[in-house]
Amino acid sequence: MKNIIFLAFFTILFTSCSISEDNRTNKTIVCGKVSDYKQISEHTMVTLFVPNLFTEKQVLYDLIKDDGSFRFEFDLNHPIDIELEYFGRPRLYASPGDSLFITIDGNCWTNVINNNQELYDLYQVSGRGSELAQEVKNYSVFFEDSINIDFHTSDSIVKTSSPLEYATYMDEKLNRDLKKLESYLSSQHNGKSLQDWAQTDITQNNWWYRMRYIWTHPMKTGENMKQFVASIPESYYNFLYAANLTVDDFKTSWFGAIMHELDVKTTLSIPQEIEDSVFFGNVYIGDQIRFEIENYQNQYNGFFKDILIAKRFYRELENHELNNLADVYDTSLIVDAKVKSQLQAVYDKEKVLYEKIQAKGDSHLHIVDSESDFINDIKAKYQGKAIYIDFWAPWCAPCMTEIEYSKGIKERLKEKDVVFVYVGWKCTEESWKATITEMGIKGEHYILDNEDLAILNKELDINGIPHYTLINRQGEMIYSNAPRPSDNEVLIDAINEALNI
Repeated sequence: MKNIIFLAFFTILFTSCSISEDNRTNKTIVCGKVSDYKQISEHTMVTLFVPNLFTEKQVLYDLIKDDGSFRFEFDLNHPIDIELEYFGRPRLYASPGDSLFITIDGNCWTNVINNNQELYDLYQVSGRGSELAQEVKNYSVFFEDSINIDFHTSDSIVKTSSPLEYATYMDEKLNRDLKKLESYLSSQHNGKSLQDWAQTDITQNNWWYRMRYIWTHPMKTGENMKQFVASIPESYYNFLYAANLTVDDFKTSWFGAIMHELDVKTTLSIPQEIEDSVFFGNVYIGDQIRFEIENYQNQYNGFFKDILIAKRFYRELENHELNNLADVYDTSLIVDAKVKSQLQAVYDKEKVLYEKIQAKGDSHLHIVDSESDFINDIKAKYQGKAIYIDFWAPWCAPCMTEIEYSKGIKERLKEKDVVFVYVGWKCTEESWKATITEMGIKGEHYILDNEDLAILNKELDINGIPHYTLINRQGEMIYSNAPRPSDNEVLIDAINEALNI
């Protein structure tokens, strides 16, 4: 009888992760459950990292439900390794249409974890697509223990090697690592998909470290980065040019990281005086984008040119700054059809969001004029309530992480007299509204001009964001620098103090 009940319970959980056979497109689900969650309920967030062609990784968050369950649903254009972070950050693998169920051992927070194998054993994977995900999970232990560990002990090599010496060292390392992989695969019963992918994974990881060398070396030696990059022989990059990469080589998470490092190299090639005048002078953002695109066109041809131009457009779309592309967005500059279509899909989605926020009025969005006394005004408006103020911005990654934690805190306190006030910090009205809409951030929202922000900065000693302030029922500021939402119980105690509980 117990077995029947257990099977029925597991079936319900697994079904909640499934996608009907009629809809097996690019929609992918990763969901699961943390065991014994009630014993460790202060750890409330699961984070999923999904590689992206135009930025290193798309970061997804989910608050763990009271029963320990979590769920992610996202579009995936092609198979790729993903990372699930709760305790540690193990790598898994997903293909479009997969439906993975991950069981996480909640005892991870109390047990001693001695090695990578024990860490990965905390995560058990099942569901559609789980066979390859399991193979990648096993391979990742080998990768960390036998391949990546060398990079943690090679600081001296990066510091003391010239570019061509480092290139030779990395050539030799790649050959050694591929032989290690061959030995590992011969001892396993993996499918051909894992074998092909693992060889690409090790190779692209090696290339990523080669690209990072161009700035990590001068960082360690104290040399001027721009001068050092200018001195690197063009032959150093032969490994990358000879690869003749296309969008079809986007098979591992290292690929997007390599493209990011290529963008860094391009920026470091701009003379300092020109960079200062273009990026720190009084230059219209559209002209800055044009300058960067012309720089890509002057330095690269083919795929590299296409991907860097697409990445530059994507940066504005990711930050919900559609208006910045009004005069410069031009997909005819991109030849690769797959790069162009993937970028256009992001642009079209952002345009729909932009039109939605233009048509939608929201009584919880407040644009404050420069005549206001912000702190006193909100004390009067929310009199008799505890007020938790969150200073944030769409471009601030830590802010966005904390907002996810904030949602859980609000749910726990929904019956109490506390109001959550969100203040947009040095961002445009467009990106502010779009982010609130896209992320479903409930609460009272304000955006202030630079003059008011300067006053608040001085009044509250805001050295950076995210920043939090807590006002009690009596209108007294009891914490000008309050605990963060991720501090869970510490913040709950502070809010109860503000409520005189």
